[in-house]
Amino acid sequence: MSALVKPQTPTQTQLLQSRATGHAHLNLWDEGGWNHLKHVEMRNLVCRDLDELHEQFRLAVGRT
Repeated sequence: MSALVKPQTPTQTQLLQSRATGHAHLNLWDEGGWNHLKHVEMRNLVCRDLDELHEQFRLAVGRT
């Protein structure tokens, strides 16, 4: 638990602990999902600007 956040009640302590451990599963998708997008869905992709890159990224995420 962060030293910056000090819970005042047991309920707050429980909430902070659940938030600290509740997002561990997202890191697994982030790494695997990004690698899939980078090496499969968006392989050999060239974009003119960030707007086009954003659109292609959105489309690639939709295909997965």
